[in-house]
Amino acid sequence: MQGRKRELEVEQGSQLPPDRVATTASRLLQHSGYRELRNVDCEYRDGGVVLRGQVSTYYLKQLAQVVLLNSPTVGRVSNLLAVPPVIPTTSLTRP
Repeated sequence: MQGRKRELEVEQGSQLPPDRVATTASRLLQHSGYRELRNVDCEYRDGGVVLRGQVSTYYLKQLAQVVLLNSPTVGRVSNLLAVPPVIPTTSLTRP
């Protein structure tokens, strides 16, 4: 079962050439302090950064977007990160 995907877009101004925006976005996530965000793929497309991949929580999905939107160099973020469903590993019923 795939995690739910939802595209979120927010616009800001960009100051870098298009070929450097995705590279800058990747570096921002790598230095965010959250190991899981290091594996997020950043691609420049249609005037903004597209985030792809999978993270374990909706918090990390939102955090990846916020990290980039707090940078004046990222113009728009399309957040396509997937979050897998939580599957219980043990039964909650008592014998």
